[in-house]
Amino acid sequence: MKEDEPNGSNLDGRIYTVLAFFLAGLFLLINMPIFVPAHRGVDQNGYLVGGKMLARHGSMAYRTLDPVTGENDPLLFVGRMWVGYDLDNSSARFYPKYPIGLPALYAAALNMGGEVHGVSAAYWVSPVSMALGVLAVFFLVRLVAPPLYALLASALMCASPLVGWVTHNPNSHASNFLFAAWGLYFLFAWWKNNTFPRAFLADFLTGYAATIRYTDVLLILPILLVVYFNRKEKEPTKRSIMRTAALIISWAAPVGVLLAHNMIAFGSPTGYEATNESVGFSWEFFTNNWDNVLYQLNAYGMLLTFPLGLAGMVAIFWWSWRKGLVIVSWVLPTTLVYSAYYWSPEGLGFARFFLVLLPALLMSMFWLMSTLGRKIGGEYQPQGRPSSVSLAVTAFVVLVAMSVGMRSVALRSGEAYLERFLLDQNARILAGFASPHSVVVSEDRSLMHHLQFVSDYRLYGTEFFSARSVAGLKHVSMTDPAGWQPQQRVAIYEMLKDCSQRDLDLRLRGIIDAALDSGETVLYVRRAPKRDRKTGKTGSLIRDAVAPKQGYITKVVARWPGKIPSPYKRIRGGGWKA
Repeated sequence: MKEDEPNGSNLDGRIYTVLAFFLAGLFLLINMPIFVPAHRGVDQNGYLVGGKMLARHGSMAYRTLDPVTGENDPLLFVGRMWVGYDLDNSSARFYPKYPIGLPALYAAALNMGGEVHGVSAAYWVSPVSMALGVLAVFFLVRLVAPPLYALLASALMCASPLVGWVTHNPNSHASNFLFAAWGLYFLFAWWKNNTFPRAFLADFLTGYAATIRYTDVLLILPILLVVYFNRKEKEPTKRSIMRTAALIISWAAPVGVLLAHNMIAFGSPTGYEATNESVGFSWEFFTNNWDNVLYQLNAYGMLLTFPLGLAGMVAIFWWSWRKGLVIVSWVLPTTLVYSAYYWSPEGLGFARFFLVLLPALLMSMFWLMSTLGRKIGGEYQPQGRPSSVSLAVTAFVVLVAMSVGMRSVALRSGEAYLERFLLDQNARILAGFASPHSVVVSEDRSLMHHLQFVSDYRLYGTEFFSARSVAGLKHVSMTDPAGWQPQQRVAIYEMLKDCSQRDLDLRLRGIIDAALDSGETVLYVRRAPKRDRKTGKTGSLIRDAVAPKQGYITKVVARWPGKIPSPYKRIRGGGWKA
């Protein structure tokens, strides 16, 4: 790889490298005050609880077994992102439909943190991954632009609304970004200096990224291009063939483990076949989504600077068509795949799919800005220093984008922090009321997502004890892509379709009776009261939890005497009383 050396002395380069490490550390330090080990999300439930099962049993499988009878209890809470097998018999089991890479990281964190610090360690995976990913951006951009520009690229990355959103989000994107960004850095570094350790790290890290997000299997394309461009001889020798084979194997090893796991657990290459999402791609979706993709990359990914990234990605072919082709092979396939995806709402929920592309766009943008600054007398001089005017313009663009981005990050982070804080506090209050294997019944699925990870409560959602909710389960397509596995809906509906509301009440009553008979506590949890629009006041989730009459948490501490009326009547009447 014949490449322009970064401008400036070696001393300057070392100083900027130290500053890049400082920036990554500062990013992590700034995020520490808003760290809370809690999240309400359904995707996050799949990853975290999958990791919990993996840490405990060596498998992500979750079985809905009643600890009292040892029999299958199909009404126990299962997150919507889990797919079930053998649903009609006692061997029913559920797996998160996601790949095993991130649950494996959570399992390692839980084991290292132990009983006391395991949950917090798992929730630190995303912030630490994001900080290290920001550092990878510096090293990537430094390969094509002076180190000061690389530092500006890292700073711009820190202020991205998308980065702010995923930093405290225990889904797959921060950790995936870490492995992909560093893997591609080592790929470019290997292209420049042909050494086996760099090649091994490039292939293994990008391969592991594919075990976190399936679509990162597409990163094999830039790897294959660099393998081809980096060959030393036109006629391959035995040594070069063996070296290339070793590199491909280092990428294929984690991917092969993923495929082996999926075939054993799902009987298919991914868990998405069970929800038809593996075929949820079409030209029709693409024609509806492509403009939304461009908008979201500009609004949430590279705020105000995305056009410069696109322009740089085109212009870089003028400097080196090989580099341009590798960068395009990094960006274009993933963009096309997700542009054709059936699920594409506006907002960060969809923009997150493109996080892994930002380093490539930043490389292109800052290559362009530094190159324009090295045009001296109308003639391009690769080793010329960017002019002070070019540097000033670049810094101005970055500062404007950062100021707008940081405002968005601050607003969103404040709201998300409050949500996580209240969720964590309510889980802690419940822990003060409950024994380790208490029964918790709730209509609040968000709370259940979190409790399933941080506790061993027996969780029951209220929807399966409502005749109206059960009747709604029959309206399901077995072929359309969907988040919730249609077979689960059908299995629950077939089991409960002939039950009246009284029958469902008796089922819930039986669960409560059995728990109380075995000496366990039973808790009913309902949602917090909504904000009063006139007064602007709302009940404190924490205060209401302590004062059950006001309604966030209602606790049953003893068996009710005599015949127990419908629990739903007791809820409407102000709570269950001993």
